[in-house]
Parts: sequence; C-alpha cells; structure tokens
Amino acid sequence: GLAIQVFGQSLALSTGKIGTAADWYRQAVHADPRATDYRIAFVINTLLPMGLLKDARIEAERATRIDPKSERAWRLLGGVLHKLGNAQESIDAYDKQIEIAPTPDAYLDRATIALDTADYATARNLCESILGTPRRPDALHALAMVEYREGNHERAIEIYDQAIEAGCHDPSLA
Repeated sequence: GLAIQVFGQSLALSTGKIGTAADWYRQAVHADPRATDYRIAFVINTLLPMGLLKDARIEAERATRIDPKSERAWRLLGGVLHKLGNAQESIDAYDKQIEIAPTPDAYLDRATIALDTADYATARNLCESILGTPRRPDALHALAMVEYREGNHERAIEIYDQAIEAGCHDPSLA
C-alpha cells in the first residue's frame, strides 16, 4: 500500500528518476487524495524540478483547498505563482501564509516578492521586523538589496557585509 509507494518515491528520487518518483507520488495522492503533505512533496520533488509549473500550480491550489490552514501549502502556492510571474496572486498567497503562521520564513518569502515588485517599504518593514530572529542574516541580505535598489550603494555595501558576516544563506549573491 502506501508504505510501498513512499518507499518507491524515496528510491526513485535517490537514483535521480524524477519521472518515476512522480508516478509514485501520483499513486500516493490517488490512494489518499486529502493528504496535503503528499501533494506538497509531489510538487517540490517532481513537478518543479521537471519545470511543470502549471501542474505545480494546480496541485498547490488543491493543497490549499484541502487544508486552508496549511502554512506549507500557502507557501508553496506563493512560490509557484511567483515562478509563473503572477505577482499579485503570489502576494495574496504569501499574505495568507503570514496570516496562518507569521514566522520569519513567511516574512522573508513575502519580502522577496516585495523586492521583485519594487515595493521597498514593505520589504524593509518585513525584514526589520525579523532582525531579532535566527533569520537575521537573510533579513540583512534583503535589506541590503533594498538599499542597493534605492540607490544607497554605500549603505548597501555595509549591510551586505553584515549579512555575510552573520552567515546569510547565499553569501556569493550578497
């Protein structure tokens, strides 16, 4: 049953057989259609790596309808919509994620789309609100990007240096 499908997914992914893993995920979703975790894993592990963004959107939307209180489902939907270039829909999904679980990760997700849409005040406010959390290094990185995009290059360099020193997720980008 389901244990075999989970094993099949893991084995296929570990050997780089994403298409085979997708088949196993489809079977798992068919066996338990209300299991949002399978849908989320299906999207993250197979649909996105295969570039199937429209299918990823469908599955992410289904996950939010099945479990409207799933922060992970809303985060996934926001990310998929962002990749599809649907800024406002992505913002709406990320805002729902924050409403459900106002975590530093949720704030950073929302700050990312604010940066991409040149809503620098929102990006700044979100990042400043999480400077006292373990995600401080990445909040600093995003704040440096705000300063850079607003033309405050010297200030941006200072904050980039702080972000790198603090251990931001992507120091080469910083």
